[in-house]
Amino acid sequence: ADGQESCAELSFACPRRSQAPPLLIEVCPLRDSSNELDPGLRGSLICIMDPSFTKDISCEGLAILFGFSPSEKAVCDALLQGRSTREVADIRNVSPETVRTQVKAVYTKTGVANRVELIRLAIGANPPIK
Repeated sequence: ADGQESCAELSFACPRRSQAPPLLIEVCPLRDSSNELDPGLRGSLICIMDPSFTKDISCEGLAILFGFSPSEKAVCDALLQGRSTREVADIRNVSPETVRTQVKAVYTKTGVANRVELIRLAIGANPPIK
């Protein structure tokens, strides 16, 4: 890939021999329109995503970007793990109202309206790299 083609990327599924879902493979040619890299550099960035690989979504990136307090970070981590307000309150040994207040602070700082938006934002701030 010398970066001359107009194709931004190529995505395709790669089946497996096992019952696991196929891998998603993205191939992105390297481009250097501003000539900042070595002129002899040619190649592609290849990303392989395994939908069967699940890991907890981290709140680390959001905590840094939005300046969470330690309590807000702990609550955000619990929300990203799918915990309910009551579960978070029990785990943190605080009242559900305290958790609701901290959830509102997390939503306000990040500019999201609900947990789904928070999860999407967290995924964007933490690429799923193994």
